[in-house]
Parts: sequence; C-alpha cells; structure tokens
Amino acid sequence: MKLSVKIFLITFAVFFILLLIAFTAWELGSYRKYRFYIEKVCLERGVEPELVLAVARTESSFDERALSKKGAVGLMQLMPSTAKFIAKREGIYDEFDLYDSQTNLYLGICYLDYLFEKYEDETLVLCCYNAGEGTVSKWTESEVLNPPYKETKEYIKKVKRRKFIYELFI
Repeated sequence: MKLSVKIFLITFAVFFILLLIAFTAWELGSYRKYRFYIEKVCLERGVEPELVLAVARTESSFDERALSKKGAVGLMQLMPSTAKFIAKREGIYDEFDLYDSQTNLYLGICYLDYLFEKYEDETLVLCCYNAGEGTVSKWTESEVLNPPYKETKEYIKKVKRRKFIYELFI
C-alpha cells in the first residue's frame, strides 16, 4: 500500500475516533443532570438505565418542557392518560406535574417496567412505548417483528443505537 493511502487511512481513523468522542461527550453531558435519579429508580424497578436514557434522548432530547403535537409531555414524552394509568398502578392518586423531571422519569421508568412485565421483549416494549400498547396489541406476530409504521421502525433503531452508545461509555 502506498504511503499516501496509509496516511489518509490513519488520518481518517483518527478523525473518526475524535468525532465519536465528541459526540459521546455531548450525548453523556445531557445525562449527567439526571444520572443518580435514573440509576436509583432503575435499580428499584429492574430497568436498564441505558434504555431509559436512550428513550429520554430519543423522545425529548432531554427537554423537560417538551410537548409533542399529540400531547405527550416531558422527558419521557408520556401521554397524560398513560401517566395517570401508571400513577394509579403505583398508588399515586394526588395531582402530579409531568413537566417535573423526577415525576416524568419515575412514571416513564414504571411504564417501561410495566411493559417489560407484560411483553418481556425489548423490541416489543419499544413498539408499545412508541406506537401505543393498544395499537401494538392489534398487530399480528409478523407485524410486531417488522412494525408496519415507518416511524416505529426508526424509533426502535434510534433507541437501540443510543442504548448501545450509553452501554459503551457509562
């Protein structure tokens, strides 16, 4: 191999590694604010903190004030009806604020825990989290393996990719 090709490949590799480090530092920077709370609740619930981080990053980019067009709220982008359902299951009957980061994270983690108890499979859990449990329950087995919604397919890819990054660097 010519020297110029070797130099190019080494330069490209170094550039790629530096880019990966910068991207990872940016990704992890958002996480630090919520780290201890997420890890505490995940430990209690048996949910992987890396998955919660990946969901929060994908859903809201760690924006506590996020509000979707469909009405999903906060870091974990919970629908108010889903949050009420989970809160009731958790014995929470008082009013709560989904814009409060700890409340939103707690209910989001509890919702993931509920979905894992019911479905066990991470891909199916992510399908339910994104498309809605009622929608997914109507899908056939082949549709669950290959979701009919492009948005859900992309969502699963993003969450799994981000989870992998968090697993590597946290």
